Amino acid sequence: MRRRAVTQRSKAGCSTCKRQRVKCDEGSPSCRRSLILPKTDIVTSLSTSRPTAVLPGETEVENRYLRYFHQETTCGFQSAWDWTLWNRLMLQGCHHEPFIRDAVVAISALHKSLRMLSSIEHGLRTDTTESIAKLHREYAYRMYGKALRNMQLAIDAGSGPRLALVACLLMVYFESHTGNRYKALVYAKHGLQVLQQWTTSIRVEDEITDAFRNLDIQITTVSDRRSPESHKKILNEDSAKAESMPCRFGSLDEAKRYWGIIMRRSCHFMATTWSRTQPGLLTR
Repeated sequence: MRRRAVTQRSKAGCSTCKRQRVKCDEGSPSCRRSLILPKTDIVTSLSTSRPTAVLPGETEVENRYLRYFHQETTCGFQSAWDWTLWNRLMLQGCHHEPFIRDAVVAISALHKSLRMLSSIEHGLRTDTTESIAKLHREYAYRMYGKALRNMQLAIDAGSGPRLALVACLLMVYFESHTGNRYKALVYAKHGLQVLQQWTTSIRVEDEITDAFRNLDIQITTVSDRRSPESHKKILNEDSAKAESMPCRFGSLDEAKRYWGIIMRRSCHFMATTWSRTQPGLLTR
């Protein structure tokens, strides 16, 4: 077995070299090594490791937010937000579409801000926590505004209904987490209209379709002004899928998909019964 060479350690090294655990030349007034050591980023405090790859036109701060989004943000999504949708489709979209990247960065910054404010409410407050949370939130709104402008450019360029659906999902998530639930539902309704209009002529990933189906369930239970005839039409859309439901599911994902179909049909069936009563007297 090899023996480690015995070296005499000096206790006179500067604090910078001790913190970085490197050999100090003990120069005066400061060693030469401390002058070339990289400075640590204490503004964002998103990750201690440097990004492995930066997309063209992307800053290092944006890349850190994307890493945080992948590692932290998507872990807390509800069942309406499928993990695959965000960690595969959205992150892949960041490489090809600027507004997707800007919106994902905005969502990540908003989540970081909300998490820090939550720590304040639980008594884990420090002198700088609230101010840093405010910086994250301001950055989130700035990137969200940039994403909205790029969305408009993509729509004007005729990018197609699929990107419009992705844009709606991004806006629904951001607005719902800023507390603007009404605006989030408006975007969700627009996305459902696009999906129903183009579903026979375009190929949309199952994750996107399932996300809007889950949002449709939320709309029927919160604020739904669609006519009973519209509910009957939607009810019939899934009748064939419900009839083809197997007695035994092959996977958990398949079971969840059919569970969503049953819940959606149940909500729309209840909505068709309101025309036979007095809707104005009903408490949803």
